[in-house]
Amino acid sequence: MIKGFRFTNQLANAEVDARIHQEILNKADGIFYGMDLSKTSSTITISEGLCEIAGRPVAVINNETVAISSENLYCLLILEIDLTKESTKDNFEQVSFKLLTSSTSYPVVTQQDINRYDGENSLYQLEFARFRSGTSGITDFIDSRKFLTFKGLYEQTSSECKKVLEQIKEELKNVEDGSIYILKSDAEKKFLQKTDAENQYLKKSDATSTYMTKTTANQSFVNKSTIKKGTAVPTSLNEGDIYFQYF
Repeated sequence: MIKGFRFTNQLANAEVDARIHQEILNKADGIFYGMDLSKTSSTITISEGLCEIAGRPVAVINNETVAISSENLYCLLILEIDLTKESTKDNFEQVSFKLLTSSTSYPVVTQQDINRYDGENSLYQLEFARFRSGTSGITDFIDSRKFLTFKGLYEQTSSECKKVLEQIKEELKNVEDGSIYILKSDAEKKFLQKTDAENQYLKKSDATSTYMTKTTANQSFVNKSTIKKGTAVPTSLNEGDIYFQYF
């Protein structure tokens, strides 16, 4: 079956449109304009503005205010999409600002894939701020909003690239100090240990650096004869033997 959406006499679909928006923006969420945050000791107010969350444009008309408890809690101010709630021409309850709270640590937002045609997922949350609540009011307040401007998208992409580069740098360090990898040429020259009994070599395919145990005295590696393998559990082994059970 083929279903069209931008064709004559064919209905548009929220999930399809939102998926397209998501992919164009590389799944970035954020604010286009407005939605400034202001607070008192017991409330946080979000001003008029427009944002995109899970590929869906959402506007605040006038202001939205969220009440803050006096309990000692870790709090996230979030914008939440809940597709299980009502959405009609006259009543729209699928998007709201709310608090996620915990007595031990900051909660984690839920971001399900809600943009699948006839999909079953329904919940997507976007963090706007995090703080502590208590009898003294709001403390440790951090504005964590994201912005869908060129600068905002650049900063988000740049941050993701930096994380990847740091991972690559760490891998290169491991290669340089030899803690993870060995070069093929080095394996052929150094790690093919000739056995005493036969003119055979222990190939890299038969052993890995994890069990080629280097000795302090003569800088040699274990003999092939001490390495055994099989499918059964061994009933006895000699001292120094290494056994690999495979299934």
